[in-house]
Amino acid sequence: MHAPRREDVLADWGRALERAGWPMRQLRAALPELLTASGELPGPGRRFWLSGLRRAWKAQGWSLDAQGRRDLLALAAVWRDHPLALVLGDELERRGELDAAAALGSIAAHHAQGDAEAALTLAWRWQLLAPRDHRFAAAYRELSDWLAWREGRPRFQADDLRLEPLGHQHLSDFAWQYHAADIRELCRMPAFHDDARWHAWLDDLYRIGDEWCLAILHADWGFVGCVHLVWAGNIGFLYYWLGPDFRGQGLARRAAELLLEGAAPSLRVCYAKVFERNALSRRLLERLGFVELDIRAAPLDEEECFYRLGEPAPRARMVEELHELMMRMHSDTRVAAPLMIGGGA
Repeated sequence: MHAPRREDVLADWGRALERAGWPMRQLRAALPELLTASGELPGPGRRFWLSGLRRAWKAQGWSLDAQGRRDLLALAAVWRDHPLALVLGDELERRGELDAAAALGSIAAHHAQGDAEAALTLAWRWQLLAPRDHRFAAAYRELSDWLAWREGRPRFQADDLRLEPLGHQHLSDFAWQYHAADIRELCRMPAFHDDARWHAWLDDLYRIGDEWCLAILHADWGFVGCVHLVWAGNIGFLYYWLGPDFRGQGLARRAAELLLEGAAPSLRVCYAKVFERNALSRRLLERLGFVELDIRAAPLDEEECFYRLGEPAPRARMVEELHELMMRMHSDTRVAAPLMIGGGA
């Protein structure tokens, strides 16, 4: 007789908990098996589990014992549910039950949610509480380096949404949302076949230095996607993406508005491109004030259309600006209109 596969364990427990209404007693019994199988959760199933765990905690979290709270925090950390991990970490600390493993989970959650200062404070405190545990000294150094690197870089916040520079600590968060193939197609982004390629891509992006790459962090759901602004002098190019679970809720529009508002003092004009069939993105750009241009991409990319935000300008200038942006971005997309040396109407 064979032991059940880990993905089957998750599916079986998920069905049982859903049928029962996510009672905490049943979830508590499942936690050891869920932790063992947690690495097998597919991306499309993550929102189901996060919603269920939150439902159980909100209704009956008071009934969970100390080890159960620590196990639930560990599960939230694996599945990158940083808001839930932070709530659990605060509760454990309030009760005097926070151990080293849970403290590390809380530190990582604060860091991933853009509150590196709180993470640094917690790491410093735990260096004093557990001086022989070198993980806290390592966390403190990493956070100090991050804060020094982040100083002076663009960051924006409004209500429950925060835009934070995408960092190497966001690898798992990025992967959970990037599993949808349409993101790579619609944004013309790379396929990351392993972690090393993703880290190299991010390093290259910052080394070139002409792009704002910001993680979109939601107070209730954590990392939901990214918004980018490529710069060519005072000309910008906007693109963004969200994970499938977070589309249609106005988050992309709010993130883009926040970014454009922050960039406004240095931004004269901004462009974007979108597939003609992508009605959602086209409506979003129009709500942001972008106007569709009569300039198209060259074959084989003629399904892409360009949008512009800014004061009216001669067509020749817009073509020149688009050519410059596509070259700067090393984009495979080419502008169908020829570049007119010397300008024109």
